Amino acid sequence: MKKSQTQFYELIGEKIRHLRKNSNLKLEDLTKKSGLKLSKASLSAIENGKQQISAYQLYCLGKGFNVPVDSFFEKIKLKEEEKDFEKIKNI
Repeated sequence: MKKSQTQFYELIGEKIRHLRKNSNLKLEDLTKKSGLKLSKASLSAIENGKQQISAYQLYCLGKGFNVPVDSFFEKIKLKEEEKDFEKIKNI
């Protein structure tokens, strides 16, 4: 995986973990609440950015947390995006 892609999944995972902990849910509770058929190990790997998550899985987690799916992407800024933005600004 590219560095920016790894960083992206780590940031998504952090948001999932944050939401789960703020909801006082265990890993297995979240899989049940979201309707996903993920093992505890898989969800843990997603939270740690070690496993990619699909759009459908994010959608289900959003429903489980009662948040819109786009909330997982709020304030995500990748280092490469900042460099690209600077390049565009200077054109």
